Amino acid sequence: MLLLLAMLLTLLPTAALAEEPEEEPVPAGDGVYDPIEDGDGTTPPPSAFRETADDTSPCTGEADEDGEPVPEGEMTWTDLQAALNEGGEIVLSNDVAAGADDSALVVPAGVTATLDLNGHTLDRGLSADNMKEEGNVISVSSGAVLLMSGGTVTGGGNNGSGGGICVDAGAVLELTNVTVSGNTCTDHGGGIYLAADAQCSAVSSSIDGNRTTVGENGSGGGVYFAGGTLHMTDCSVSDNRSQNLGGGLYVGAGSALLSGCEIDRNDAYANACGGGVFL
Repeated sequence: MLLLLAMLLTLLPTAALAEEPEEEPVPAGDGVYDPIEDGDGTTPPPSAFRETADDTSPCTGEADEDGEPVPEGEMTWTDLQAALNEGGEIVLSNDVAAGADDSALVVPAGVTATLDLNGHTLDRGLSADNMKEEGNVISVSSGAVLLMSGGTVTGGGNNGSGGGICVDAGAVLELTNVTVSGNTCTDHGGGIYLAADAQCSAVSSSIDGNRTTVGENGSGGGVYFAGGTLHMTDCSVSDNRSQNLGGGLYVGAGSALLSGCEIDRNDAYANACGGGVFL
């Protein structure tokens, strides 16, 4: 009896300590997860692992279902006005269209703004059929500077002067590779209105398809230049129409220099004076 009890006590530890199967470790760098080691070199539990898939947006930190970055919100008319108030360099990433309640964009006095349209369009969304007060696209206040490049200004419909761009006395406008087209006003400068003592330089730009309307008052279907300085180089002024003088370009005073420009198919409708250029 004692011999049988001794044999049972010898066998019990062997059965109780039967070896459990080992868990396979998660390989480092293989698949979605990488283990993060603690300071003592040990690997924490899976809850401490981090994802390594690099599909987050550099802008928003989010990703869509396909892992593509989610783009930031597009710039609105209000956003652009806020940027113009601050001045400095502004680069568009989308077309910007005005809403029904939006006013003309304004570069305030004393501000210098460099606006790179970056191939995009500023569209006021008006026409000869629905013009309004201050219905131009953008104004440059006295003492302000606007350097604009690489895009289109359209859709102005102004009950006043300057359908597309209105430049006050003492302001500066520089255009490079800009198209000003499809703008209308009831007074002077269907495309661009330049007040006395304004300065304007345009290079490789197009002033096309603008008009003045209503009665016989509106001169300068494309550009109305009251005085100051106007330099245009390698520009196109075409298919503009005025109700009075200067279908393409009206020059009232100041210094105007045109070099390598094409002036074609413009019309001074009522008085038929200066279909292309009136000096």
